[in-house]
Amino acid sequence: MRAETSADGGDWLRCFAGIGFCGAFTTFSSVNLEMLEMIRSQVALLAAVYFVSSFACGIAAVSLGTMLGMKKREDLK
Repeated sequence: MRAETSADGGDWLRCFAGIGFCGAFTTFSSVNLEMLEMIRSQVALLAAVYFVSSFACGIAAVSLGTMLGMKKREDLK
């Protein structure tokens, strides 16, 4: 797929949104499939730990990225 640059940036935004959506969808599906397989294998505790640690690491990564982005923005001013 080739993204042409348009005056309003619509093509770039459409590509970015499509890739982001597909990436998020497949990651979400993979995590749920892995947890379901763990529960079916009777390791529900491991599935719970996996879910909580994935969620906590995701929140930590978003927080760190936001903090670094804000710091970079302040440095550019």
